[in-house]
Amino acid sequence: MTRRILDHIGDRWTVLIVGALGDGDARFSELRRRVEGVSQKMLPQTLRGLERDGLVRRTGPPRSPE
Repeated sequence: MTRRILDHIGDRWTVLIVGALGDGDARFSELRRRVEGVSQKMLPQTLRGLERDGLVRRTGPPRSPE
């Protein structure tokens, strides 16, 4: 678990996303505006990893199956 957290901390998008969430909860589209330059692929991918490792919690409608 420690290794996963360190991997996240060292990731550019993780740092920017967690920083953007420091202002409070955000809808996906709002988060995309807050994190300048993040692609449509990297934002959900990074959020899924953070959620999987218990660093963020997703609320709202359930995700569609992948």
